[in-house]
Amino acid sequence: DVARRELWWLSNRAQAAVAVTPGVHGLSNALLDTPWPKVAHSTQRLATLLRPHAAPDHAQLLDAMLDTRVADDAALPSTGVGIDTERMLSPAFIRSPRYGTRCTTLVTASDVGAQVTEQSHAHPGQAAQQRQFEWAWQRER
Repeated sequence: DVARRELWWLSNRAQAAVAVTPGVHGLSNALLDTPWPKVAHSTQRLATLLRPHAAPDHAQLLDAMLDTRVADDAALPSTGVGIDTERMLSPAFIRSPRYGTRCTTLVTASDVGAQVTEQSHAHPGQAAQQRQFEWAWQRER
């Protein structure tokens, strides 16, 4: 809700809608801010790239989400898919012949508007298409 300056997150796996506080949040194939290694590392990296009072550099932020680092076994979640699959799923950007990241989406918002940059990947690791959308709004006085 732009007029109220509120953002809410809702999932069919959560008990209720959650008010999203200002800041950097991570979302993977779990609930918002689930502390999986890739989510924790990515949100920390994104937070360092976001400088107060500066326009975000979408190219740098998208690049930060292309991290293919595999987490240590001790840090992996136990989601019931087996250790080999947990390793394959542990990077923020997944490359696998049978499964992988197909889209990377970045949303930034400010008092004057929002910008969405979406990078599609034809095959794991290969950029196919990039789309950008922008919205401007005026705050009610």
